[in-house]
Amino acid sequence: GWPEAVLAAADARRSPEGRRAESLLAQIDLLRAELEKAREALESEKQSVTEARERFRRLSQTFKERMEAVRLERALEEDRRLRELHELIRELRARLDRTEERPAVEAEPQPQRAWFHEQERRLADLERTRRPVPRRASPQAGRPLPPDEIRAGARAFSRSLGVEVEILEAEPQQRRIWVEHRGMRISLPPGDLRRCVGGRRADPAPAAGVKAFLEAQDAAQQELRGEIDLRGMRAEACLQQLEGYVDRALLAGFPFVRIIHGKGEGILRREVRRFLEGCTGVRSFRDGEGPEGGWGVTIAMLGDGPSGEPRDAEPGEA
Repeated sequence: GWPEAVLAAADARRSPEGRRAESLLAQIDLLRAELEKAREALESEKQSVTEARERFRRLSQTFKERMEAVRLERALEEDRRLRELHELIRELRARLDRTEERPAVEAEPQPQRAWFHEQERRLADLERTRRPVPRRASPQAGRPLPPDEIRAGARAFSRSLGVEVEILEAEPQQRRIWVEHRGMRISLPPGDLRRCVGGRRADPAPAAGVKAFLEAQDAAQQELRGEIDLRGMRAEACLQQLEGYVDRALLAGFPFVRIIHGKGEGILRREVRRFLEGCTGVRSFRDGEGPEGGWGVTIAMLGDGPSGEPRDAEPGEA
């Protein structure tokens, strides 16, 4: 509000020191403003670093959880394979022992004995390299499951798996309990199961595709033996059973299977032979020898494609 002339006169009377002081104050104000901007930028950078650290922490936690889930899944898969091999080898060892106890029976065919020893070697290799299944404490585990509560469709907590499972069936005298976990059929001892606590609801029923898969897997487990008995069946049902059984035996790596069709009028025998002739997974087949059941049994050698080995002729054929 002062006139320009007054301001000019006042400025002319200021000393050089006053002018320098005013210039320094102006520079200080500029520096203060720049420092404030730098401080704000630094605060923003610190906030960004904090957010980046939090994102990194969350990503690291997610990665660890996923890796733990992968390790658990692999360990469970290896544990399942070991359980199946243990069951299979125990059954085969018992069968070999029974065979050796019969004086009229010659030594077990070499292919089956070699296959049996190969499974034992596989089992030993898996035992050496297996990953331990993580044991996780859970509030879902309650008291041991009473025998009267072990029934198909019931839910229980598995201590070895660390999760809640559904019971599929129990073997006689409840020696082993078959349960479903993540689409797999697993055998557990009864003492492994505990009551579920906390009022957790059962999972919804599996979709049709999953249910069909579980039923097929159930049948595969039940028929995972070296022989199938078709006696007393109609031809159509016999071939349906035989087709599924041969497929599972091929997947299981059986070198041969024993098909019991009986003697009778030879109808089932002819149907079995007709099926085996058109089955690409069967290399050859023959009648059973005396101790194996004679012509009431057919021994089918399994493998990838025909091997050129001769096949038995039907009675009366040239």
